[in-house]
Amino acid sequence: MNAHGRTLSIRLTHVAGNFPARIAMPFFCAVPTNTPMHLTEAPPIPTAGPYYIASNVPGVQTVLKRNPNYAGPRPRRLAEIIYVGGYSSDFGTPQSVARVIAGETDYVPVVGALEVGGSSLRAKLNRRYGANSPAAHDGHQQAFLNPTLVVDALTLNTSRRLFADTRLRRAANYAIDRRALARLGGFDFAGALTATPTDQYLPPGFPGFKDVEIYPLDGDLRKAKHLAGTQRRTAVMYTCDFPPCPQEAQLVKRSLAALGITLETRALPIDTVFRRELSKGEPFDIGLITWRFDYADPFDFLNLMFDGNLGVNYAHFDEPAWNQRLEAAAKLSGKQRYRAYGRLDADLVRRAAPWIAFENDTRFDFFSARIGCQTYQPVYGMDLAALCVRR
Repeated sequence: MNAHGRTLSIRLTHVAGNFPARIAMPFFCAVPTNTPMHLTEAPPIPTAGPYYIASNVPGVQTVLKRNPNYAGPRPRRLAEIIYVGGYSSDFGTPQSVARVIAGETDYVPVVGALEVGGSSLRAKLNRRYGANSPAAHDGHQQAFLNPTLVVDALTLNTSRRLFADTRLRRAANYAIDRRALARLGGFDFAGALTATPTDQYLPPGFPGFKDVEIYPLDGDLRKAKHLAGTQRRTAVMYTCDFPPCPQEAQLVKRSLAALGITLETRALPIDTVFRRELSKGEPFDIGLITWRFDYADPFDFLNLMFDGNLGVNYAHFDEPAWNQRLEAAAKLSGKQRYRAYGRLDADLVRRAAPWIAFENDTRFDFFSARIGCQTYQPVYGMDLAALCVRR
């Protein structure tokens, strides 16, 4: 690696088609060598983006101002952006939402569903200010709901006798009512509008994603029963011990009962669930997995989860033909790479079925009436630099 003027040159020692995606992430941002490694109150903190941190009091207030040295293509419409409050204590509470409605604050992410008066706060805001609301019809949408790059799935333990059978894995995929599971909510936040149903392993908006209809989101018991046959079976499911996991387990239990599969559930702390699922020889047949991207490249989903040579494989799925296809795709670059991964995603879901992907978690952003120009970027979220004040 060497730098010459404004050019940084990096020579790789081996093929890495995911390198552009990795180096584009915030943790690869170029900064001076004396930049503090931890939170600091001493401004300014250097940045290569359209704004810089002019002042910072951790947990209290952070002020961003336009970067006078930025000459890139991104907009910077607001003179300054002020963050007030801490994530855990204030974001998305009814009080913070009320301040946005009153115009005292301009933006808040509604991080949970938050039941208020018997109804979800997200649902109430979406009805009044969302994409299909009267406000949106008049060009004044204030609530924005978008899928995140997170996939929640049931992982099928292919190293055990039950789901070593590809036909039975496909049968289970047909049997599951994904819409019903998604209505229970996302993994991080339960409740209405915290998840949207899916049957694919790559999330919408991710490089390589191509929307393909494979399994009906409501399930198809006729096809499921045809694939499963008439044999009676028993399965063990590991799930977490907080909502909506127990409720999800009951839905899965009912769906699989129609296939003659009796489901025994084990509710465990989530760290225990993930640790046990990775252990070889662990006596479970169905597990819970939530996977969120480390960087925006399909290797981070498909290879890590399903290449048996990598060792990070909650389904214990290790088939040479699929390993070869995944490793071949990893050597490609550009559009050819993403086309190959798009085909792999659909083929893995349709033919190998080591997971039952059922939902993508969602992000809910709420703005005051005076803010416009909202642009959602799947990797980074709402683009604050693109926001503007309505005229």
